[in-house]
Amino acid sequence: MPTIYRIVHERYRDDPFSGKGGLHHRSRWASKGQLVSYAADHLATATLEKLAGIVRADLMADMVYAKAEIESEQEGVLATDELPEDWDALPASDATRVIGDAWLDAGSHVLLRIPSVVLPDSYNYVVNAAHPGVSDLEVVEVAPLLLDNRVVARIGARTE
Repeated sequence: MPTIYRIVHERYRDDPFSGKGGLHHRSRWASKGQLVSYAADHLATATLEKLAGIVRADLMADMVYAKAEIESEQEGVLATDELPEDWDALPASDATRVIGDAWLDAGSHVLLRIPSVVLPDSYNYVVNAAHPGVSDLEVVEVAPLLLDNRVVARIGARTE
C-alpha cells in the first residue's frame, strides 16, 4: 500500500489532493487544464520538491503536509526505459507532459510513480484527481510542516 506525502498551503488542508492547481498551471508531467496534483514517497522528498518549486521561502511557514494511503492496485509505475531522454530537464520538456497527459487521459490508475528530479533514488506521484478511484485515497494525517530552525534560517524563511 503506497503512502504518499503532499505539502500544501494551510488554506488547502481540507482538500490537499483536489488537483485544482493543475487547471491553472502546467507542470513537468501535465499540461495546463488537467485535474492533477503531486505527492512524494517520503516527507523529506515532498519538502525538497516544495522548496524547489516555491518563489518565496517565507511561504514555507504556512505549509502543512498531508499523509495519505491507497491500495497498491491504484498505483501505476513509469518504467525507467519509458522515460524520455530529457525527463529531468530544467525547465521541464514537453516530452514529459505528453507522457503524463496520455496517462491521465487513459485513466488506468489514481497514482503514477515517477522518479524525483530533486532527490536521486526517490519518487514522486502524479495524482489523477479526476479518476473515479481517487475517493479511495485516504488522508490519514494533516499536520503543520515544522522545519528545524537551522533549515528555516538556511532557506531564508521567517521563524516567527
